[in-house]
Amino acid sequence: MSHLLPLILLAVALDLLGVLTLKRLFAGFTSGERGRIMAWTILIIAGLIEIDWIVALKNSNGFAHTGQGVLSIAISWLSFFMLAYAMKFLPAGTAYAVWTGCGAVGGAIAGILIFGEGRSAIRLASIGLIVVGIIGLRLGDPPVANAG
Repeated sequence: MSHLLPLILLAVALDLLGVLTLKRLFAGFTSGERGRIMAWTILIIAGLIEIDWIVALKNSNGFAHTGQGVLSIAISWLSFFMLAYAMKFLPAGTAYAVWTGCGAVGGAIAGILIFGEGRSAIRLASIGLIVVGIIGLRLGDPPVANAG
């Protein structure tokens, strides 16, 4: 199991690097627009971090492996605090739905790829529907003046 820890750390580092890069790229936007762009970026990253949490939680074997259990708790708190930050700029219902949707999609895909869970057509179609829902929530996000 220790071979997954470097991959998890690499994924988190790449996510954080992406946030810093986006911050530089969007410097020309107004502060409200930048705040919402960063909030959406942080929200998506928080949802993706949920995948690491799910993998660590599964590998903890019901917290029988203490290290994986502690790692899963730490990762879940990181994701939770990132969600809380994003909610400062985004509607709560939208932010929570996107966060859980990213975790659900990522968890289902991780289950298929890492844990050998089933990949039936109905399961894959359902994952696709969640993705469509996340995109729909983003597209339906209110303008900056009405957010909140």
